[in-house]
Amino acid sequence: MKKVFFVGIGGIGMSGLALILKSKGVQVIGSDRQKSEKTEEIEKIGIKVLIGHRKENITNDINLVVYTNAVSDDNPEILEARRKGIEVISRAELLARIEKDYFSIGISGTHGKTTTTSMVSKILLDAGFDPTVSNGGNLPYIGGNARVGNSKYFVYEACEAFGSFLHFNPNIGVVTSVDNDHIAEYYKDMNNIIKAFATYINNVKEEGTVILNGDDPNVLKSLSESGRIGCITYGIREGNDIIADKIKLKSKTTEFDIYFKGNFIATASISIPGIHNVYNSLAAFGVAISLGIDPNLVSESLKSFKNAERRFEVKYENERITIIDDYGHHPSEIKATLTSAKNLGKKEVIVVFQPHLWSRTYYLYRDFALALNIADKIVVTEVYGAREQKIEGFSAKMIVEEIIKMGRTNDIFFAKSKEEAANLVSSLITQDSVVVLLGAGDVNKIFSQLLEKV
Repeated sequence: MKKVFFVGIGGIGMSGLALILKSKGVQVIGSDRQKSEKTEEIEKIGIKVLIGHRKENITNDINLVVYTNAVSDDNPEILEARRKGIEVISRAELLARIEKDYFSIGISGTHGKTTTTSMVSKILLDAGFDPTVSNGGNLPYIGGNARVGNSKYFVYEACEAFGSFLHFNPNIGVVTSVDNDHIAEYYKDMNNIIKAFATYINNVKEEGTVILNGDDPNVLKSLSESGRIGCITYGIREGNDIIADKIKLKSKTTEFDIYFKGNFIATASISIPGIHNVYNSLAAFGVAISLGIDPNLVSESLKSFKNAERRFEVKYENERITIIDDYGHHPSEIKATLTSAKNLGKKEVIVVFQPHLWSRTYYLYRDFALALNIADKIVVTEVYGAREQKIEGFSAKMIVEEIIKMGRTNDIFFAKSKEEAANLVSSLITQDSVVVLLGAGDVNKIFSQLLEKV
């Protein structure tokens, strides 16, 4: 590869791989629909970014074109590259090529990938492993979403969307969870996603290590489907290889003891709330144990762990209000986030939820209603469609209507715009409120508006 063109270079996954390729001496160029913080960030390190997708961007000296799944098949750059006979591959296929140069650690799962990848990355940094990292969120320890190390170790998110993770063959493979996400737009039914994770488990190198959430029934179904033996399981129930015990869930921290094969190995204290983060920590311990890292070093590393951006990120706090920004976009993630917000001990939790993808929202709107009902006051905005076209006759307002059918009549609102949502929230805030901005789209853009009003 001499010159590589990235279609949609501003995406969180694409920008990270662009950085890694540039570090290897490859000439990197890319395009995106509009400027963003990420495009400006990669331009500062010498990667040229063209705004707008045009066939003229694909010049004859380009050897490879890489696209993100957010880009449609009729993208003019992809069409022009194929017309010219230039090789065109997906982001996942490029990551698979990069992976071959490393001892790779792939973190998969429908929930918890970014947090677990972030934890593993910090542990390896603190242990002196000097890893290369490709993460799904900006991490303070690496100054962004990617890092180029000088060792053989590569930590990356193995995303299941569109079957991307089936391209990978890691030395260590982690499965944090298997849930009903990406079904509406790709997998079609739960059985297909279970089979996909089974294939991922089997794609981990034969001499490698598979680390699984042994408390997740769908993970266990995937394991059974794979037929793989000799895996490491983790959880809080008896029978797992790695177990968390004596768990103390506090408002902003969690403490627990870690046992491996029945033997106590460390006490952990993490400054991110929720039982789901106990599980993420156990997965990270599993990776560390597989690499021979001292459990006490792991415990010390996690003690000072700060999560990636938009993962229960406290954006603002005073004596009256706490504002939290969170990427959660699936009912299971929403339940975990709102439960953690409730545990902060404030008088009320106000959630602003922006559904992500029309297909996901249509498929799961009843589940979204159940999850959101945890909050004391609920504001739902219209769907952030991202790569998808609107489904005619459908609106996120159906989530609100479903909550009302459940018997909820007070403090439940539908906002047609982010501006309307900001105004609603500012009118709902009382003393000692927690506001959670929730979703994988751009709902967090109302943060600055809220600050002007509180």
